[in-house]
Amino acid sequence: MNAVKNENYSPEQISDAEKILEVYAKLPDNKKPMLMVIINALISGMEIQELLAGKQRI
Repeated sequence: MNAVKNENYSPEQISDAEKILEVYAKLPDNKKPMLMVIINALISGMEIQELLAGKQRI
């Protein structure tokens, strides 16, 4: 995997992402799609929360 440097992420966010990738790497292949569904739902919820808070516009 090629790492892309993005200075918009905090060290805490990068650490969290690395932890998620460690969990993903340890999962059996048949469980990986479910983790992706959960992560996508979490991200969608966070995006909606930002929209409702008025921080982002469609």
